[in-house]
Amino acid sequence: GYRRFFWVWGGGGGDAEKNLKKAHHRPPPSFFEVRKSELRSGKRVDCRDQYGKWLAAEIKERDSDDRDEWVIVHFLGWESQWNEKVSLCHGLWRFARYKSYTSEEELSASRPPMISSLKKGSQVIVHDTQTLPRSWVKGSVLEVEGNQVKVDYEHPPGARYEYWFHALSGEINTLQENTQNSSRSDPSAASRRYRLCGVVGHRGSLRGGHYTAYVRASASSSTQPKGDALKGVKSDENSDSWYSISDSRVKKIMFEDVMACQAYLVLYELCQ
Repeated sequence: GYRRFFWVWGGGGGDAEKNLKKAHHRPPPSFFEVRKSELRSGKRVDCRDQYGKWLAAEIKERDSDDRDEWVIVHFLGWESQWNEKVSLCHGLWRFARYKSYTSEEELSASRPPMISSLKKGSQVIVHDTQTLPRSWVKGSVLEVEGNQVKVDYEHPPGARYEYWFHALSGEINTLQENTQNSSRSDPSAASRRYRLCGVVGHRGSLRGGHYTAYVRASASSSTQPKGDALKGVKSDENSDSWYSISDSRVKKIMFEDVMACQAYLVLYELCQ
């Protein structure tokens, strides 16, 4: 339940805008995050290996020097030759609370609907963790194992990766825009179709962040943004357009940018 509760930095530009820019280069926030101070010898955690797969692990050693601080991670059930040295300055995002991503019993009950639709060759959007600046890129599914998906993607051009992403992490989304509502209690519901018309996205963590509105606009739609904020923005009357609205800043964007956001609230309208 706590995934939906956030508080927002001040509405003006300032710190909120600075943190929004910083957040753009980070992976989506982990809802099972651990603090650096918790990662001590003997502590059990979930940890991503060098290929991105979430595995149950134990901290074997912690050390530091003038430039960095790191831990030696042992993956439970694996030989010590597979132990990894993980930087706490640059790799803290690789850790989560123990059994958050690796408990099959708990995760089977919260299996995302997206997973059942994925198969080898499915097209997805993933948050690239391999290169800087980190950004969302298109990829192709190679393998699905439980709630974890192995994806092949290229970023930047010429650099190809095969990396695992967890469906609950917010780092992977499908490229599906339209949705269809169905209800067992209403026979006519199966023929109803709904169209995505707006998304409220959040950047940051559970302790703070910034909200951005994404609005679908068309000449025939009541969701067409209005007001002084849209002065100078041209709308294509022959096709639907998407706009991002962050404080007083409005710009036209691609639908892929909407799918790549961390959705806090999703709005649909009934198609006629």
